[in-house]
Amino acid sequence: MTLRTHAFRLIALLLLVLLAATACAAGEPTPAADTGSAQPAATATNAPAAEAPTEEPAAAEPTVAQAVEEPTEEPVEEPTEEASTGEAPAAGGQRTFAIDPANTVVSYEVDEEFGAGALDRLGIAAGLNKTVGRTSTVDGALTLNFDGATPQLVDASFTVDISTLTSDQRMRDGRIRDEWLESSRFPTASFTATEIQNAPDAYTEGNEVTFQVAGDLTVREITQPVVFEVTATLNGDTISGVATTEFLMSSFGVDPPKMTNLFTVGDDTTIRVEFVAQAQ
Repeated sequence: MTLRTHAFRLIALLLLVLLAATACAAGEPTPAADTGSAQPAATATNAPAAEAPTEEPAAAEPTVAQAVEEPTEEPVEEPTEEASTGEAPAAGGQRTFAIDPANTVVSYEVDEEFGAGALDRLGIAAGLNKTVGRTSTVDGALTLNFDGATPQLVDASFTVDISTLTSDQRMRDGRIRDEWLESSRFPTASFTATEIQNAPDAYTEGNEVTFQVAGDLTVREITQPVVFEVTATLNGDTISGVATTEFLMSSFGVDPPKMTNLFTVGDDTTIRVEFVAQAQ
């Protein structure tokens, strides 16, 4: 092979190398373009990470709702418990109250017509006069049941020593003891209650109430039904009030007293009891 031939081959080889280098140089921008497009992709990948804090408030919302609901349940339950406690009955059952003689007075009232001779004999001017006799010699007790809205009568009985009745005239008192009531023979009168009538449907302690007490009154061993009009108040362990009734003394076998030219007593009789009774 001649020198010229080698020279041509060498030149051809160099051309091939140059062409290859040119081709490589032309292919380099393609990877650079891929690298540039990858960067925005990476930015897009980071976007979901920024949304993570949005999920935390969503998870916290049920906790706030629960905190609001819990106080709502407590007020609903508490009034129910208080109401059930308020409806529990107060201390009931039976209670007995005994008459306090030191603060109790039993009296009778009758009308007397004094004649012309009364002024000389009795020192009383002629005319109509209301006579009152009193005693505090009283014994007795009443038992009430407090289980209902208003107290119910269980038992009640009272005894009065009528031999101790005194008025403004000693002569009258003596005649009552010896002749009219015969209290020397029948020294006591008694009353036994049988029922309470027209009591209020409900009662609040400390309030004054009016009602009737029916029962049997015994005088000189003669028993008659009577009804007392009662106004009374219960304060703690004390019952106080006033009870009154009216009857004809002749219904108990007592003739209305009279003395010619002196006085005449009416048949209508009023019994008044101002009482205080203490719980036992």
